[in-house]
Amino acid sequence: MKKTLILITVMAITLTTSCKKGNSWFGKSSKKQNEIALLAKKNSELQQQLKEDSLRFAKELASIKSQYENKLSTLQQDVESGNAEESNVYYVVVGSFKNMKYAENYSRKVKSMGHEGKIVDGPSNFHLVTYGTYNSLRNSLSALKNARSGVAVESWVYFNK
Repeated sequence: MKKTLILITVMAITLTTSCKKGNSWFGKSSKKQNEIALLAKKNSELQQQLKEDSLRFAKELASIKSQYENKLSTLQQDVESGNAEESNVYYVVVGSFKNMKYAENYSRKVKSMGHEGKIVDGPSNFHLVTYGTYNSLRNSLSALKNARSGVAVESWVYFNK
């Protein structure tokens, strides 16, 4: 009799504390399940927003890089033909970020590789991480080749002209 009473007590405790059915009898399981479902939905929405933002930022950055590649090509032709001076400030950019913390982290990485790693405010609220800063177009183009082969294939030259 004593064993039967102990067995029934253990089963009752088990059912009411750890079993889904026992929890649903006391209204615990449905609340937890609703919270989990809500969090899962919110996570899914945030993941989708992150993908959309990443695509939008990538397109925006690609457009900016293309514009600067065209400007750089035109400037290079003008300098070579003697129609323009090459003095300016040219930044060889190895990383472009909307999030300042990401830029700071990448800047530390670039510095650890022995390069400048300065953060420059760029167009469209991008934070640009530099490989180096140069006063001549010729030097920046030479550094661009090194940056593309040693740090980031997508490196580009940013300048204020």
